[in-house]
Amino acid sequence: MPIHVAFPSGEKRELEESQLRSQWEQGGIPADSMYWKEGMTDWLPIANYLSPYATPQVSPIPPSAERSGQYGYTN
Repeated sequence: MPIHVAFPSGEKRELEESQLRSQWEQGGIPADSMYWKEGMTDWLPIANYLSPYATPQVSPIPPSAERSGQYGYTN
């Protein structure tokens, strides 16, 4: 079943779920895009649908900053 995607630019596309997930994981679909599929009453944010499939972009703490005490935990 195709999923309709409305991009913030105004562009609309119809994608299969596997294509949608792949493009989302590669950063090809902005988080503020909207989606609709058959059976839905309204468009919803794509992030609500796909966020469990997102690959978080986490920057590791550089070893030099960790040793210098620049980063630390407080209670």
